[in-house]
Amino acid sequence: MDIISILSKYLNINKNINPNYVPIRRGCLSSACTRIALIIAFNRVLSIAVSYWQLFYIFVSDYSEMEENQLLWQNFLQGSKEAMSAIFLHFHDDLFRYGLKLSGDENMTQDCIQDLFLRLWKNRSNLKPIESLRPYLYKSFRNHVIDSLELQKPTLSIENDFEHPFEIIYSAEDFMINQQGSEKNRAMVIEALNNLSVRQREAIYLRYFEELDFENIARVMDMNIQSVRNILHRGMQSLRDLMLVE
Repeated sequence: MDIISILSKYLNINKNINPNYVPIRRGCLSSACTRIALIIAFNRVLSIAVSYWQLFYIFVSDYSEMEENQLLWQNFLQGSKEAMSAIFLHFHDDLFRYGLKLSGDENMTQDCIQDLFLRLWKNRSNLKPIESLRPYLYKSFRNHVIDSLELQKPTLSIENDFEHPFEIIYSAEDFMINQQGSEKNRAMVIEALNNLSVRQREAIYLRYFEELDFENIARVMDMNIQSVRNILHRGMQSLRDLMLVE
């Protein structure tokens, strides 16, 4: 069936319902096609415009948050306890989720957060203004967690991935916010994620759970941006292959 026949069937579908129906002549279908094409094109343009507006809104929101955080950090460096409290409260939950993912230990994670802010406060006179507070805190906190893990596990060696002594185990709680999909599908995703390398699991967590961009992930994990892209690409490829096997 050609496009003319398809449109004819579609456009004439209500001829027995509408008493004022006037059959569309075959010669008029070109104009009908044009109108439909214009509607489709308009919808696509509108969709693109909405997408760009959403991106612009996200950019403005992120930029506003970055400026606010820079001001907080500046006040913190000048000795403002109010600024310290604001930073602590703003980032505590994010750091706790990240630390729990790295260490798997709630008590250690809480201790690391408190120790981190205590160190920052004591050494504030030696700290400098920063461009983005979130990746700075994530990286500092990550290093602090590594130090704590090394103290707990002094037998860690290069063979045991000394640079990344993390577990980073995904569980059902990571997917509680998104209830779409069956229990079986979620279980398959969790199992596939936990079969990835530690670096891949951490990069995926930072990208898709904490929503950091490539540049900030590179800062946190102390890597270059291209390496982050490669790790994420290989991780997602492996994840897809594991899911297909399942």
